[in-house]
Amino acid sequence: MKKIPSLFLAICLLFSLAACGPSATHTETLPPAESSSPVPAVPNSSTPTEAPVGEKIEIKLTTSDAASTIWIQQCQAACDKVYERTDGMVEIQIYPNGEMLVGSAGMEAVLSDAPVMWFTDISYFADYVPELATIYSPYLYESYQELEDFLRTDVAFDIINQAKAKNLHPVGDTFFIVGYRNVLSSFPITSLEDMKKLTTRIPNQTAYSKIFEAFGSNYVNMDNSQSYNALETGMINGVENTPCNLAANSMDEAIKTPYYSLTKHLLCTPGLFCGEGFWNSLPATYQTIITEEFSNAIFTSNQMVDEMTEDFYATLESRGVTIVEIEDLEPFRQAVQDYCQSLAGYDKILAAIEELRAQA
Repeated sequence: MKKIPSLFLAICLLFSLAACGPSATHTETLPPAESSSPVPAVPNSSTPTEAPVGEKIEIKLTTSDAASTIWIQQCQAACDKVYERTDGMVEIQIYPNGEMLVGSAGMEAVLSDAPVMWFTDISYFADYVPELATIYSPYLYESYQELEDFLRTDVAFDIINQAKAKNLHPVGDTFFIVGYRNVLSSFPITSLEDMKKLTTRIPNQTAYSKIFEAFGSNYVNMDNSQSYNALETGMINGVENTPCNLAANSMDEAIKTPYYSLTKHLLCTPGLFCGEGFWNSLPATYQTIITEEFSNAIFTSNQMVDEMTEDFYATLESRGVTIVEIEDLEPFRQAVQDYCQSLAGYDKILAAIEELRAQA
């Protein structure tokens, strides 16, 4: 396991970038952060003193996702509104495409109460709050709405409170939903047996490894930015991602990977996190404004992604990709059941979802 970069290095990187306006374009690109599995760090036990309202606050919002994705565009809109409503006293600058402080460096910055917001899969924090990985279980939800409804249950609120106790503050009133993750590959996948022919890129997180092991697939852990070169060299013959993410990126590799098979193995649920201690250092007025604007961004983004799924498919088809419907996903669901049952609080979360279904 690679060693997490020191806090000193992370903070140096954070403050070495010149400040700019809320809609600025960043031309300086830092090397990608390490993609190794996160190693638990001890959260900062001290709570910073609340900053006075008259003092300007600059926050870096970092993500591996492209600036052109719907959710990052909505985050930018929220940043602009926060800047406007605070008369320029809170400036949140977005660094997309893995420009800075992602992977283990992003985690360390958040847990150390640096002025950072990190947009990432909620399962990334499973070492601190195991139930966050359980929320991200494969084949757990039948629709976007079902996941949104679950995220507003007492069970979900209890998990969010556990996160806060571990110095993780979710920004906004819930999590983002950015689409089902499917497999883009050089051959069509129509059955679980086809997964055995797959060597795919996956994020370096336990959830993904367990799922593709259960499918019988070969996989390679690497940053998303490296995956297209790996496709071109033949190191892998597939990638898994959401349709919006794929549509938002260059698809020159479509000739080699012309099939997008709808495995729907995960309903991708990222969150925007900062340190709870850092959050408590912000004036209450600013907390309210940030929460309101990012809650609006989450609601709008989730609605747009759900409604535009067919448009994303059409974009991929225009680039030479064939959309492959899988008639029977039940073998895929059964393959991951042992993994699901091993997750903390799975039965409790499943019971809450089934209760929602009974009420529908």
